[in-house]
Amino acid sequence: MLESQQCRKGPFILVEMRPYVGPHLEDHPPLDPNIPDDGLLEVARELMSERLQRQVKALDLLSSSAQTEIGFLHNEDIVWSILEGEAVLLDLETGLFFSLNQVGTLIWERCDGKHTFTEICAALCEAFDVAEEIVHDDLTKLIIYLKQERLIITSSHE
Repeated sequence: MLESQQCRKGPFILVEMRPYVGPHLEDHPPLDPNIPDDGLLEVARELMSERLQRQVKALDLLSSSAQTEIGFLHNEDIVWSILEGEAVLLDLETGLFFSLNQVGTLIWERCDGKHTFTEICAALCEAFDVAEEIVHDDLTKLIIYLKQERLIITSSHE
């Protein structure tokens, strides 16, 4: 088992979420095609700043000492179904579709407000016989992505 963990070439959670979605258009109207370079640079800095701020906020939340009490819920604007073992998500607000592989689907099903981050991590370790450190890191990345795309929200676990 150690050899397979050392030889892995990519992240454990191989989630294909299609399409890649940038900033929401309603938040950022199309740019004027005649915008000067310095104006374009300023807009790029603002967009990057917003994205980085969301990432830092999510990382702070997930790395806090209260992490064991963090749970997640599906955004109410998301409808989903499982087709051939993979979750297909539709954001009703944006009209965008996403798909999750088998591992992502297992995580998605546990974003029901009843399971904490730590419980989801333990379920993945058990289901796939993977070291906790690897699952923790990859789960953190996926949760951040799902939060950035506004597919899930954070909930208090009670």
